[in-house]
Amino acid sequence: MKTCPLCCTKFGVTHENRAFYDKISPVFNGVQYLIPEPTLCQNCRSQRRTLHRNEQHLYHNTSAFSQKNVVSIYNPHSHLTVVSQEEWFSDTWDAKSFGRDFDFSLPFFDQFFDLFNKVPVANVVSVNCENSAFTTGTGYCKNCYLINCSEYCENCMYSKLLQNCRDVLDCSYCYDSELLYECISFQKGYNCIFVSYSHNSSDCYFCEDITGCHHCFLSTGLKNKSYFFRNKKFSKEEYTRQIRAFFTQENAFQKGKNELEIMRENRIHKYAHNMNSENSTGDFI
Repeated sequence: MKTCPLCCTKFGVTHENRAFYDKISPVFNGVQYLIPEPTLCQNCRSQRRTLHRNEQHLYHNTSAFSQKNVVSIYNPHSHLTVVSQEEWFSDTWDAKSFGRDFDFSLPFFDQFFDLFNKVPVANVVSVNCENSAFTTGTGYCKNCYLINCSEYCENCMYSKLLQNCRDVLDCSYCYDSELLYECISFQKGYNCIFVSYSHNSSDCYFCEDITGCHHCFLSTGLKNKSYFFRNKKFSKEEYTRQIRAFFTQENAFQKGKNELEIMRENRIHKYAHNMNSENSTGDFI
């Protein structure tokens, strides 16, 4: 067992790990250069890999070409050469002009870091978006604000990883959905609030792990059900009365969130959220 020098966690390197490192170690001129075993634990290695990726924070910056104000994923004190997307994709500059000879007497990463700071970078990462300046990692979005890693969305705000969604607010990992608020990992949802890890459901509040449901409230683990309140079946009329009575309470939304949290702790959880996967470990694959 090894000890991570950053967090002091114990971790191991298996025979399978070592065999994989040997397999992918590069060969130059007939000589194999072995990839060394990791010295950091898995979590610290993951943090180090993602240090360069900023999805959450946007800054006011200035284009190095035009001196115009731009919204940027790069801190203005980062010393990077930031330009607008329009300028970056234009023919007004030649990327090859930043080429330089490699100095074998100096460390590679010092030279690479210096080059990285000099070559212009686009202020955000987005493709064909309309009226969505305060977004990054987005494509083909319209009228969106502070979302990231999302495509084909419209009228969405404060969310992460949405695909083909409309009128979605404060959600994450939602797909083919419309009119959602505070939902997580939801596919094909419509008009739902505080629903997570669910599929193909509509008009549901404070639910988790539901599939093919509509008009359910404070319920978990349901399949193809309707008019369920606290996991009990009601007539349409009685269900409506129960919902109205619930929302007459003071702080009804907070009480709903608290009750859902208790239900979440007590419900049966599937080991992972995987689909059609073979000989694979992990989650959400």
